[in-house]
Amino acid sequence: MPLATVDTATNITYTLSIKQLNSTTWNGIANVVTHVHWKMTAEDADGCIISSNGTVPYQIGTVNFKDPLGKHDSVIESDFDPTNYTPYNELTEDLVISWIANHEVFDEVKKALADKLKVVHQHPTQDVPWANN
Repeated sequence: MPLATVDTATNITYTLSIKQLNSTTWNGIANVVTHVHWKMTAEDADGCIISSNGTVPYQIGTVNFKDPLGKHDSVIESDFDPTNYTPYNELTEDLVISWIANHEVFDEVKKALADKLKVVHQHPTQDVPWANN
């Protein structure tokens, strides 16, 4: 189930969901997750919705990657423990979200989405003129 949180200061609801996983065989263990592909949606009090997609490397080794906003490189240290491994077919969206939800990139993603919502409100949409013909 996607994770929804509300920023009470801005009255924006952010929803994090998992779209895909990449996996590999590592030390004889099949389907060890290496990347989590996510989508974050922001909805304001007026019902305006905007979203962003990205990927967070997970589990194996130390991984360098550029964050989805392209602002800086990040490093994730592996916390893969083969003695405390959840088989791929037993993974749930809640579990995978718990792996990545507190990653620092999401603070930046939330800020970027909030900024985009402000822009949308500065430039309201209108029906096309030919829709009434």
